[in-house]
Formats: sequence, structure tokens, C-alpha cells
Amino acid sequence: MPKATVMRTRLSLLFVFCFLCQPVTGTTTPWPATPSHTSLQTPYGVLEVHGSDYVYESYLLFNGKRLEPDIQGIINITYAYQVGKARVILIAVDTGDSTCAISYRWMTIRQDGYRLTAPFGSCSASIRVTIHGKQFVLNTPNPDKVNAIDTWIFDGRTVRRR
Repeated sequence: MPKATVMRTRLSLLFVFCFLCQPVTGTTTPWPATPSHTSLQTPYGVLEVHGSDYVYESYLLFNGKRLEPDIQGIINITYAYQVGKARVILIAVDTGDSTCAISYRWMTIRQDGYRLTAPFGSCSASIRVTIHGKQFVLNTPNPDKVNAIDTWIFDGRTVRRR
């Protein structure tokens, strides 16, 4: 067999071997990529992240005014839902704290103003959000138990851990 044919055959086999040895990735991942937005138009105004030169000093504005209580850090508006006349929004906040960098807050915006929940979560950027009836469910990996999932339920007013 000519050298060129042998070389092409070896290269072809090498290509097939490399292709077959690639890690397999399925179409479903246990933790989907979390959406990230810095601005959201609502029927009652604009919610937006006001950036900063220092990465952990960004803050959240609603209609051009800082929120009370103040939210500061790397902020992402992740999910937003229309529920009746209200807008329900999940906000991710990374403060850079090495023990628990990421927390979440639900924000409800209505014609008469907004409400924010206290920070909650399991310190993970990996989340899955679903809706069950009138409840918003956030699942996230438990930081202490490898295969455990923490579940946080928001009923429109309060957040509880299940």
C-alpha cells in the first residue's frame, strides 16, 4: 500500500477515535443556564441595574431610584413573570463573599409599588425555577450534601425553605 494511503487511513482512524472519545453531552442539563438581564420594562416602570467601575458596587434602580432596602453587588434580573396585574421577578445578587457569594430575592411590582423578599438561597449560581399553581419554586444544589437539592417556595408574599 502506498505511504500516502497508509497516512490517510491512519489520520482517518485518528479522527474517528478522537471524535468517539469526546465527552457525551445530552440535550438536557441538570442545571440550565440562568438568564441574565440588566434591564426590565414593566407596566409600572423600568427595573435596571446601575453599573459601577467596581464590580461589586452595582445597584438596582426602579424608575431611576435606588431600591429600599438597597441591593448591591453583581446583580442579574433572571426571571420575570406576569401574574394578574403584578410582575414577579427573581433577582440574583453576587456580593463576592467567599462563604456564600450568591443569594436571591423575589420582587413583586404592582401599580402601588414594589415588595422585596429577604435574601435566600443555597449560595449557588445553579438554579431551576418552576411554577406550581400560585407558587414559584426555586431548586438549587445543597452546598453540604452532594446529591441533595434545596427547594425554596415563594407564595407571592414570603419565601420558605422546604
